[in-house]
Amino acid sequence: MNKKYLFIILILVIIIYGECTPYTVTVPDGFVELQNEHFYNFRAVSANNSVLAIKYVSNKEKGDLAFWYKVITNFIILKKAYKFVKEDKYTCTNGVEGKAALYETVFRGEKTKYFMTLFVTKSNVIIIEFTADEKYWDNEFKNIEKFIKDMTIT
Repeated sequence: MNKKYLFIILILVIIIYGECTPYTVTVPDGFVELQNEHFYNFRAVSANNSVLAIKYVSNKEKGDLAFWYKVITNFIILKKAYKFVKEDKYTCTNGVEGKAALYETVFRGEKTKYFMTLFVTKSNVIIIEFTADEKYWDNEFKNIEKFIKDMTIT
């Protein structure tokens, strides 16, 4: 095969399979990673059906942390009808600062908590979501906090 064709094939393989995620994570204790998730870039579930997910999108609009936090918070409160509880700040292991918020709702008769953490870089908006029934929250959330703090954002 001609070197030109090999080079084209190599480029196509890199484009198709070489997408680099803007973060590095380790699946938290008590969770297993789910494969072939189409909407999320990372998704894990516990035996109690608590869900941890990461979605990242391009920050081509060049919004900052305050802008994206407001956009996402408005969506969660206005469109999903969650009740805002509190907000906090988080810093991942390599020093990137993020902002988080805790929300509550009732889902299928169970009080449910939803925790969203947001990191913004020049290139990406990284959204970490965690949801669990209130009865499992305290036990599982400590692993999620460690997961967030141990992340590396690139």
